[in-house]
Amino acid sequence: MRLPGRPPSWNDSYHIVRKFTYRNGQKHYFHTLAKTEQLVQWQEDMVLIVKAAKPSGWAPPDWVRVLWDVQLERHIDMDNLQKAVNDVLEMATGVNDKWFVPAFRYPEIGVSRRDAGISLVLIPRDPHGDDRRVKEAPRGALRAPGEAASETAS
Repeated sequence: MRLPGRPPSWNDSYHIVRKFTYRNGQKHYFHTLAKTEQLVQWQEDMVLIVKAAKPSGWAPPDWVRVLWDVQLERHIDMDNLQKAVNDVLEMATGVNDKWFVPAFRYPEIGVSRRDAGISLVLIPRDPHGDDRRVKEAPRGALRAPGEAASETAS
């Protein structure tokens, strides 16, 4: 599947909020991070794309290899990019992102805004085989309808 564009930067994704809790009948304040509206909106839009690509009944029992192919206008910290996208994948598939095993191609930086995006292939672990040397996405991998296996990856 392909997520178009670029997710919001880390600075545009989270902000500090003041919250409170009650302990022993007293109100205690603390600060924490919360998602910005910009990130929430981007994630909601991307969840629709992932859900449309997800075959009905697709429910891996554990590990899922996530093949990443990134094309962006300018550089971004890949860790920050990964968190926003993993949250989208978790929301859309119901698979806890602790089970995702990322595999990145080197990112392509400097593409036009129109061509920027993130291509992803999700490959559930084969409980009956050895899939450590995945050359291309097997049957059952999550990809966009009509996306050819030869476009997948490394």
